[in-house]
Amino acid sequence: MESTYLSIMVDELETGKIKYPCLIKIWPPGHYSPVHNHGNTYGIIRVLHGKLLVKFFPALSINLRQNSPIEQIFEENQVTWIMPKLNQTYEMKNPDMYGSCCITIQCYQYETDDQIYCERFDYITNDEHHIKHYNCIPDNN
Repeated sequence: MESTYLSIMVDELETGKIKYPCLIKIWPPGHYSPVHNHGNTYGIIRVLHGKLLVKFFPALSINLRQNSPIEQIFEENQVTWIMPKLNQTYEMKNPDMYGSCCITIQCYQYETDDQIYCERFDYITNDEHHIKHYNCIPDNN
């Protein structure tokens, strides 16, 4: 399965809580994220190395293929963003099938400043028949 990538938290904790989580994500050639939605999140995504194909969908739905997504390739130093009601549902992929990895930095702001950050989102399963919720368990060691 190529629906994998490495995600590394690079933000610092303040009083045990993270206000603006930033993640470095490393995408091997041809690997991708599931179609997912972060909810009412603000975020910025910058490509640090390689290329990233982003497919934006109007909503998270089992019938994704009813509407064609808006597709855009972002190259090194290019940026895209998400905000409530804009670009919330997307899939990311390293389009380089045989060459270089893609490295991105992604920073998010959630609705409240007082929550402990944990990457969470709703996503469509690989069989495209179910929507599930992902809520990580942070590694505090």
